[in-house]
Amino acid sequence: MPNVVVDLSSLRELDEYSMPGEPSLVVEIVGAYLEESEVDSKNLRDAVASGDWAKLGNAAHRLKGSSANVGVKTVVELCAALEKDAKRGPVANANARVNAILEALAASCVILERERAAAEQRG
Repeated sequence: MPNVVVDLSSLRELDEYSMPGEPSLVVEIVGAYLEESEVDSKNLRDAVASGDWAKLGNAAHRLKGSSANVGVKTVVELCAALEKDAKRGPVANANARVNAILEALAASCVILERERAAAEQRG
């Protein structure tokens, strides 16, 4: 598993605003992120396979934004760099860079899943 940075403080703060008897905001937000990240992962892979740099930049931008919302800092940093390079045209080592993003994403999702399970237990 790659070394990733996930800042859970924002999610934990949100959990304080969950209403008794209502689903935890953390459970909902993390669940949405996990679903959306599957689509984003596919878009990154498809863009690299087709050599569509604009699509690659857009996919990196989208994943960067959603990752920032849940504190997945490593993915944010990797996507920001990829997005910047994709705007310039052909991306050197695009396949390897997307694979690095996907590995960091997978490791981050394990951490988020644990946080979601903990929020469910608290809820």
